[in-house]
Amino acid sequence: MSKKPIGFWSAVSMGIGAMVGAGIFALLGEASAISGSAVYISFIIGGIIALFSGYSLGKLGARYPSSGGIIEYLTQSYGVGFFTGTMGIMLYFSAIVSLSLVAKAFGNYAATFLPASADASSLWHHVFSSGIIILFVLINLKGAKDVAVWERATVGIKFIVLTGLSAVGIMYLNPSLLSPQYYRTSKDIFFSLSITFLFLKASELLLIPQKICLIQQTRCQKQ
Repeated sequence: MSKKPIGFWSAVSMGIGAMVGAGIFALLGEASAISGSAVYISFIIGGIIALFSGYSLGKLGARYPSSGGIIEYLTQSYGVGFFTGTMGIMLYFSAIVSLSLVAKAFGNYAATFLPASADASSLWHHVFSSGIIILFVLINLKGAKDVAVWERATVGIKFIVLTGLSAVGIMYLNPSLLSPQYYRTSKDIFFSLSITFLFLKASELLLIPQKICLIQQTRCQKQ
């Protein structure tokens, strides 16, 4: 078991890393600006929905162990056809959107540490955004073991940083601002929910270790 490139904690790190990375650093400010003090309600509802989604994917993964992931489950339910193909393409585009979101957020944050003019700063946004994608593509090409090591390391660093920020935030906490009189409309809360759920719904990433193990088993059998 210890020789497997991705284990239990590596799989957990992938799911946590996706939610913490894309959500906390990229969309939290947008969600707060939309729903105001009621943003925590969006987090609670989105977390419950994501919990059911993760539970369902876990059950499906145990029932239909396949490297196809969600596409395999759609095929089992609806067969090979127009609907399954369309959903597969939508899943592909959603992955591109998520990747571009994370890269753009990283580029924006990284550029703030450079004392540059507006034009140069805009250029560095693209440099950092493209650079982070290229870096992790190279890491993925090296193999699953390197991905697992990097994922655990980055998640550990993010938790340390967020723990420190949370501690400072609690020191300046003002509970009166959570009063319902400061809430936005229900429409804004549900709009914020759609954003928070975007980064909470990283459960499908927990299927990646299963895909890698199945692919490796297939290669070993062929050899």
